[in-house]
Amino acid sequence: MEMEKQKYSGYGYHGGGRPKSENAKKKNLCIRLTEEQLNELKKNAEKENKSVTDFILFNCIKK
Repeated sequence: MEMEKQKYSGYGYHGGGRPKSENAKKKNLCIRLTEEQLNELKKNAEKENKSVTDFILFNCIKK
């Protein structure tokens, strides 16, 4: 009986790694805040039942 080779799909191999997701074309933005500013941002986001990301996007990029 001959054993079949299994195709390896890990990192470093063609086609390996994580599959592309819907977030593949999104970019990161980094801002610096004091601890007090960050706490205020989190508090305001929580008041509106939004994540910090959603709160920032809603208030900066109003559609």
